[in-house]
Amino acid sequence: NGPDPLVEKRFNLGLRGAKYGVHEGGIRVPFIVAWPGTLPEDTVYKHPISSLDILPTTMTAAGIPVPEGVDGRDILPHLTGKDDAPPHETLYWRVSGGEGYAIRHGDWKLVHDVGMPKAMLYNLAEDLGEDRDLSAAHPEQLKKLTAMYQAWSAGLQKPRWDEGHTQNTTFERHKAREAGTRQFPMPWAKTDP
Repeated sequence: NGPDPLVEKRFNLGLRGAKYGVHEGGIRVPFIVAWPGTLPEDTVYKHPISSLDILPTTMTAAGIPVPEGVDGRDILPHLTGKDDAPPHETLYWRVSGGEGYAIRHGDWKLVHDVGMPKAMLYNLAEDLGEDRDLSAAHPEQLKKLTAMYQAWSAGLQKPRWDEGHTQNTTFERHKAREAGTRQFPMPWAKTDP
């Protein structure tokens, strides 16, 4: 889920963020599925899915009933073209016990990661690189997505272990501020063709 700029000399083609973050550069991952005779070949599916969809999808494919309450959805109808609606209207991420989070609802995405002074709102259809914060221009979307996230997060358990996200993200933001960039400096990454 995103390159680790502290270890790897890879970059994410203009997407903001990297591993440990909830911007697109940290959570957007290519996912390849093959099932000859069942799934169409050479097809690119454009709607976002979640890793949580893998369990119910493989259970359904194996003919095993999916228990009530399992997170994720069976995406086989979407991949086979039987259902052309997006499998998720809303996706959520929470890190560092809720100190960092993101919610994507349709094309709108709200991000408040560790070390950010405030939540920022993006329209991914127009700004996949998450460069333009639209929270001031669209306060109704900011309020709506904030309330949706809070309602979802309230139903989750408190984390039972520490994670490295807070430390890593704080370090990356510090280095970005030192360099005067929006993210961890990656001098090896050239976005020009």
